[in-house]
Amino acid sequence: MLCINHVALPLSNVINNSFAAGSFTQDFKHAKVCPVFKNGDKFEFSIIIVLYLFYAVFLVFEKLMYNRLINYFNKHSIISSNQFGF
Repeated sequence: MLCINHVALPLSNVINNSFAAGSFTQDFKHAKVCPVFKNGDKFEFSIIIVLYLFYAVFLVFEKLMYNRLINYFNKHSIISSNQFGF
């Protein structure tokens, strides 16, 4: 985690600007998909692990947005205690 000091501030600026603008940057919607083979036959699809690079950035954004929405809903009593599912 040596890069955290270099990544945290720019990433927080991007996320905060996204919240302030009310839009989700298109850059977060792109990911590089990398198939990684376990051991065995490389043509057997059941042993392939798919890695999504930059997916962690989206997860951070998603968690922050979830926390903001839940806090807003709770503060304004928007969600009923009888609310389930969708």
